[in-house]
Amino acid sequence: MKKITALLFFIGTFCSAQYGNRQSFTQSHQNYLEKIWIQDFGELEIKDIQGTPYVSPIFEMTDISATYNPINARYNNYKDEVEFERDNKVYVLPKENQFSEIYFKGTNKKLKLLTNPDNLTENYFFEIATGDVINIYKRTTVELQLPQKSNSPYKQDKPASFLKPKTTYYIMQENKLKQIPNNIKKISSFFLNQKNEIDSFIKNNKIQMENDLDLKKLANFINKN
Repeated sequence: MKKITALLFFIGTFCSAQYGNRQSFTQSHQNYLEKIWIQDFGELEIKDIQGTPYVSPIFEMTDISATYNPINARYNNYKDEVEFERDNKVYVLPKENQFSEIYFKGTNKKLKLLTNPDNLTENYFFEIATGDVINIYKRTTVELQLPQKSNSPYKQDKPASFLKPKTTYYIMQENKLKQIPNNIKKISSFFLNQKNEIDSFIKNNKIQMENDLDLKKLANFINKN
């Protein structure tokens, strides 16, 4: 599915007046956001798919850069894209260094554009904790389950659906991003000099792998020791 590149003048509420330049953004062409093209299958309309590809389908006030004023945006988990509104049109924010940190004010969530060590592509990661020793991020992805025809006249067809988001956690240590093992106890293997202390902290505080607050607590402990 093709996209159209649109040139926008950053004026009014969208840009800082001190910058009179224009910036290239990707605008979705008609119905691009309403449909998904699947190879060897065809088009699916978003409205006919159960579930949602978005963290939240609502556009919320968002900071995308210190240079530009806030915009209304949302994150598409399925496409790994940040979409924003401008003059009743929806655009896709380019994955560029100047927009590498995106802060959603309403939900107090921050996205950071990083090179994924699993596939060496630029992906968005949610920031969980930062510090002098480590940062912790999580990446959420959504898969699409295609519709399935029933083989029995007594059963209904299964519609297409977006599956429950899958979450993977990562640690940034010495400017290297590494995936955290599913077993939270294995995180201490990254810190051989603190292994016993970290293992004890995880056990005593009952740190859970998929609990953002727990991981933030663990990161704060590591950053202070």
